[in-house]
Amino acid sequence: MIHNLVFGPPQGVPEYDFERYHRRMLDAIKKIYLEGISRQEVMGEDADDVAVLVLSLIDFCLHLDYLHPESQDPQRPERLLRLTFDGIGQRKEE
Repeated sequence: MIHNLVFGPPQGVPEYDFERYHRRMLDAIKKIYLEGISRQEVMGEDADDVAVLVLSLIDFCLHLDYLHPESQDPQRPERLLRLTFDGIGQRKEE
């Protein structure tokens, strides 16, 4: 709904602080990530960068599904997030 309000025509759009939506989403993702760091489940990186990365990936998937509904894939966001966190670099042999 938020995306339709942000990218849709301005006529009839209720007054809403859209920036608040993005801040809250980024804060929620950052909180989850920082919890993962404290549990030593993920590497320590800049939490703001990680939050932007995750939200960007999710937003892209939403936009892709909206613009190309014929290619919708409900598992795409999870696969891409897994790829993001697992990485695509070659694993070093131990």
